[in-house]
Amino acid sequence: YETSDEMLKGLTELTDGISDKENLEMVIKFRAGPEFSLDSLNLLLSPLPENVIVDNESLFLDVLGKADLLVSFSSTTIEEALVNDIPVLLYGGGGRYAHIPVAPYKNGDAVEKAVTFIKRKEQLIDYFTALNQKSSSFTVPSEEFDPYRFKKGDAVEFSDWFFSDKIKSMAAA
Repeated sequence: YETSDEMLKGLTELTDGISDKENLEMVIKFRAGPEFSLDSLNLLLSPLPENVIVDNESLFLDVLGKADLLVSFSSTTIEEALVNDIPVLLYGGGGRYAHIPVAPYKNGDAVEKAVTFIKRKEQLIDYFTALNQKSSSFTVPSEEFDPYRFKKGDAVEFSDWFFSDKIKSMAAA
């Protein structure tokens, strides 16, 4: 898990990295918890750049539905984004962990990937610069998401997890 200090450092680096990117906007979808209240987060990130907002009121699915990219360290939101063809940027925790195994981003790499893992702020700034330049044409081909989705026939029926073959055959009769 990401510590409170790592989370704050990551959010600070994200807001700093996007602050001068005219074609990018960031919504921090925030759920208050024991680490930070909404007021304390706003204070700690103050002043927020004009292209960054903190949202603790909208439903996550509403925010995700409008997103072109999800940024997360480790969360089920990553899987939710990928099954909905929304690319994911893995960032935070000092680069010590990639929630989905993927080679770390290097300056100059393509940004049109389903999953990108960035370890350091320098690469984050390069990534945002490239993304800012491609903002109107940023698309990730659907096949880029294939490694992160079940293929037809690979999914397991829910009942298979709980019922033996004998019980299933009795239910089918």
